[in-house]
Amino acid sequence: MRGISFFLLLIFLLNIVLTYSQEVQIGYIKYTIFLSNDSIVETNSSNLFSPISPSEMVVDSSGNVFVAAVNTIYVLKNNGNISKEINVSGVEYLTYDPKSQVIITTSGTLPNHV
Repeated sequence: MRGISFFLLLIFLLNIVLTYSQEVQIGYIKYTIFLSNDSIVETNSSNLFSPISPSEMVVDSSGNVFVAAVNTIYVLKNNGNISKEINVSGVEYLTYDPKSQVIITTSGTLPNHV
């Protein structure tokens, strides 16, 4: 009876590990920016990537950081505080042109042209 209980527990734990590992992406990032409380944490440990994590960040010549995340571009000052939120439907990718000082945004779902 004890062996069966141990085996069932082992199967249950294995099922949880396999399910968890298929759904969650694990990676390493240098900084984590918490938009809820305007804090920045430096880390080298593994982090779980949320499906709504920021997909792109760029820095302009003034040191402002532009973060594309779920239909919003967050503008962070060089101290990490949010200075502005810009609603842009479908925004996922950003690039900065230092010559014209323009931020260019695109969506990840571009239309197909035939």
